[in-house]
Amino acid sequence: LEAHPAWVSWQAQATLQAQALVHTAALARGEPEVTVGWLHKREQHGERPRQAVALALRLPLGAAPGAQAATAQARADAALAAAEGNPLRQRLLADWHTARTRHDAASRQLAAAQTRAALARDTLGFFERAFQAGEADLPALLRVAQEAFDAEQQAVLARIDAAASVSALRQAAGLLPQ
Repeated sequence: LEAHPAWVSWQAQATLQAQALVHTAALARGEPEVTVGWLHKREQHGERPRQAVALALRLPLGAAPGAQAATAQARADAALAAAEGNPLRQRLLADWHTARTRHDAASRQLAAAQTRAALARDTLGFFERAFQAGEADLPALLRVAQEAFDAEQQAVLARIDAAASVSALRQAAGLLPQ
C-alpha cells in the first residue's frame, strides 16, 4: 500500500496542504514597514526652503488584513486532505482484497477446467478406440467429442479469466501492466 501511486499522491497532497497552512500562517503576520521621506517646505515666497528628512517605522501587532480568510481556507484544505487519507486507505485495501479473492477463485477455476479438459481428452481417446473396434456407436462418439470440445473451450475461457485476475491484482497493487 505504501508504494501505491494513489497513496503516494495523497501523501504528497497532504504534505503540500500542511506546508501551505504553515506558509499562510507565516504570511498572516503583518510585515514591518519603513518609510523614508524628504520634506521640502517654503513658508513664504522668497524665503529659503526648509528641508527635512522624515523616517517612519510601522510594526504591526495583529494579523494582516484578509489574513484570517486565507488562513481559514488553508486550514480547511489541510483538514480535507488529511481526512481523505483513511477512506483512501480503506478503499485501496478493499480493492486489493477483492482482487486477491478474484485471483484465488480464478486460479481454482482454471485448475478445475484444465483437469476437466484433460479427462475429456482421455475419454474421447477411449471412445475413439472403442468406435474403431466397433464397440461404440457414432452418436456416443460425437457426444463425447462435443463434451471434450466444450471442456477445452471452458479451459481457454478460464485461462483468460485467470490472466484478467492477475491484471486486476497488479492494478490493485498499483503496478503497471506487464
